[in-house]
Amino acid sequence: MKGLVLKSYDYFLNHRLVFWLVLLLGFGLLTALASRISFEEDISRMLQMDSKTREYRKLIQNTRLVDKLVICISDRSPAGSPAEVKMAYCDSLIERLKTIDSSLIRNITYTPDNFPYIDVYEALLRNLPFFMEERDYAAFDSVFRPENMQHHLVQKTKQLSSLTGIMIQRTLPLDPVGISDPLTLRLRELGDASGYETVNGYFFTKDRKNLVLFVEPANPANETGKNTRLIKAIEGFIDELGQDESFSGAECSYYGATAMSVGNARQIQRDTIITLGVMCFVLILLITSVFRRKRTPFIIFLPVAFGLVFSLAFISLFEKNISLIAIGATSVLLGIAVNYPIHILTHRLHENNLRKVIGDLVEPMTIGSATTIGGFICLLFVKAEILHDFGLLGAFGLIGAVIFSLIFMPHLIGRQEGNVSGRWLERTSNIRFESNPFLIWTVILLTPVFLYFSQFIQFDSDLMHLNYVSPQLEKN
Repeated sequence: MKGLVLKSYDYFLNHRLVFWLVLLLGFGLLTALASRISFEEDISRMLQMDSKTREYRKLIQNTRLVDKLVICISDRSPAGSPAEVKMAYCDSLIERLKTIDSSLIRNITYTPDNFPYIDVYEALLRNLPFFMEERDYAAFDSVFRPENMQHHLVQKTKQLSSLTGIMIQRTLPLDPVGISDPLTLRLRELGDASGYETVNGYFFTKDRKNLVLFVEPANPANETGKNTRLIKAIEGFIDELGQDESFSGAECSYYGATAMSVGNARQIQRDTIITLGVMCFVLILLITSVFRRKRTPFIIFLPVAFGLVFSLAFISLFEKNISLIAIGATSVLLGIAVNYPIHILTHRLHENNLRKVIGDLVEPMTIGSATTIGGFICLLFVKAEILHDFGLLGAFGLIGAVIFSLIFMPHLIGRQEGNVSGRWLERTSNIRFESNPFLIWTVILLTPVFLYFSQFIQFDSDLMHLNYVSPQLEKN
């Protein structure tokens, strides 16, 4: 390994044009491959997944019922506001919602007239065994008696000319003998207890303080990129109507799985930017306090950037997407990968021969990185998909950082300055803390105290706490 690295160093040292071609073309190719991968903000990837759990998640994600947004128009103050104000607010909001592109919103349900009763009932009949109870099967003897079947068909035939004729025409072939009648009665009782009633063609809660409408997004809740545009549009409409004096007595809020997913995505993006930003800022401060050259921070972060692009490029060969949460956790990877160029630059402070510096560091850097890479590879055996992504990112990222640090970085360093600041760091590293009796006794005395208090730590078993819920959504 040492001989191969030194041969590449000597070759690139004498062929600078080839060096730049290999570096730029290689970086460009890796960037092109990395650009094919897409990012996910799906919080459920943190859960352990087996084949059954994965199928269940797929079922939930493709169930439109859980994706619906509930929009509630309520009183702004305890004094309340007339129902007409809420209805006018609803009409204005509906007009604006209808301007949203059909690629973002599928349907809006705000009156009983546009509620898909027939479709719901037809879907229920097609999946009738899933809704039936044991007592329904016990009543089959009565249902299938010839006289009862004939009576049922006669009644349904008479109703064909009534207002419910269209529904009967579509659903009678699915249940010609009336097996679903007991189930329909139970659902009607459930509807009476749902807490909603209609007032002048609008859905209100039983106390008539809240007007409710339902928005069905065109995309599943986990497609946060498109749903973010939808939520932004709804928030914009709410802010716009909130400034209208005629609606001063009403306020609007929304809730649903789509809103939760968008909130998670926003928080993940915010956390990713903050963690990586703070890490980079601290590292730049530390680096500039030790090395005087202005381009040193740039040189040190190049292996990290190359490692990230390298890992995404190789992951794109066998994965279509990766968790953005795993990308945010790469602040840990940043702290590890930045050690490689720092090792080289620090060793260079005491050795002017760059070839000897590389030769001295090849073995310790490769052996040290191999153990760390092995730790990341172990995450591939964990069933949680986000840890699987993090393991791939960490393993390939460190491989790329080591390759760049040993092969390409030496040709970017240039000459070493004669005067280097940061000797305080060396003096700090030379302090022998293990010989300080005060520190030793402090650790010994505090250990049983920490052990005592550790028994009061409890693990949060509520999976709902995986989701970030903003104060506004929690209020809603």
